[in-house]
Amino acid sequence: ERPAHIVYFAYVDITGSSGENVFSRELVRALARQPGVRLTLIAPRSERPLPDDLRAPNVMVRALPAKRRGRLLWALSIQRATLRSLRQARAHFGPPIGHIVTLRLAALLPPLLSRLSNTPQVLLVEGHEARNVGRMTSVPGASKVMTAVAWLNAVCSVRVMAAYGAIR
Repeated sequence: ERPAHIVYFAYVDITGSSGENVFSRELVRALARQPGVRLTLIAPRSERPLPDDLRAPNVMVRALPAKRRGRLLWALSIQRATLRSLRQARAHFGPPIGHIVTLRLAALLPPLLSRLSNTPQVLLVEGHEARNVGRMTSVPGASKVMTAVAWLNAVCSVRVMAAYGAIR
C-alpha cells in the first residue's frame, strides 16, 4: 500500500510560541506520527531550528520566505514559492491525497490548486482573520481581500474546521 501524502500549508512559524504557532506545530506532530503518512509542511522560514521529532524521513519541510512586516505584500510575494514548494513535494512524495490549509491572507493558491488537481482540501480557521488583517495593516480594503480569500478557501474545501467555538 502506498503511503498517504498530505500537504499542510501552515503560513505560520511552527517553531514560535504563540497559540497559532503551537497549534500548527502540534498538528504537524500528530500527522507525522500517523502510520503510513508522508507529510509536507509548507511554512515560512524560521530563525529557529525545527524540533528534532519533526526531522523524520516521512516529513518534508518546504520553507517559504520569512514573514515580513507588511502582511499583504508578503502574502502576495510568496505565491510563486508556494507553487514551487508544492511541485517539489509532489516530485518527492507523489501526488497528495489531501491539502490542509490554515486560513491566512497568503492562502490564495491552495484552493485553486486543490480544485485543479481534484485534491480534497480541509480548511482550518483559527481566528477572525478579516478583522485581524484590518487591524494589522493600513492598506485600504485589506479586510475585503481577506474575506474574499476566506470565501474562496471555504467553497473549495471539503471540510471547514474551527479551532474554537467562538469563530464558528
